[in-house]
Amino acid sequence: MILFITLPAAIGLAVLSDPIFVALFSVDDLAIGGETLRYYGPITLLFSLFSVTAAILQGINRQMLAITALVVGLALKLALNHFLLVQMGPNGAILATYIGFIVAIAITLWGIGTYTSFSYKQIVRRGAYLLVFSMIMAWGSLDY
Repeated sequence: MILFITLPAAIGLAVLSDPIFVALFSVDDLAIGGETLRYYGPITLLFSLFSVTAAILQGINRQMLAITALVVGLALKLALNHFLLVQMGPNGAILATYIGFIVAIAITLWGIGTYTSFSYKQIVRRGAYLLVFSMIMAWGSLDY
């Protein structure tokens, strides 16, 4: 369910970053603000996935694994943040955030799969369908 809402929203935010930035802020800083929003917008998908997977771990009484995933992801982001910021500018901090969240989500997904013997086949299949439809939506909105 979370993919049904956040995947199209994340892709739409990336595709329509310039008009959204102008609507929320102003045209003055559009060059850097629109680009930053374009790359940072899809992180909403990772925010929501981590929240859901951490809640699932808490529901199966594996709170320490959820906390461990959060701490590892945050530590990785903090460790990479300065280096990538110097190397890449604002996009470096965005990349550090992506890396931290992806590692944290990987830990939580591993924990869910390990402690519940859950199969991700159906989620991957439906996620692929949603990705295809979201890409069609993005392609159709490029004319804005």
